[in-house]
Amino acid sequence: MVSKIILKSENEMHLVEEEALVRKIKVVVGKGRIRYDKREGDGATPAGAFAVGPVFGRGEKPKLLMDYLQI
Repeated sequence: MVSKIILKSENEMHLVEEEALVRKIKVVVGKGRIRYDKREGDGATPAGAFAVGPVFGRGEKPKLLMDYLQI
């Protein structure tokens, strides 16, 4: 299970488990860049630390690093 997701720049995110880098992922942020004071509709990507819970779905578990809960 991935314990942290860290947006390292405007084009890279790191998935971290127990302080070890699990995977680097290319990302795209909103046209309003990354903002701590994000407002609905401003086109920005929110900055901050966010809890990542399980992924939900109806099908069989896809290849994921996160926990999956079939509903």
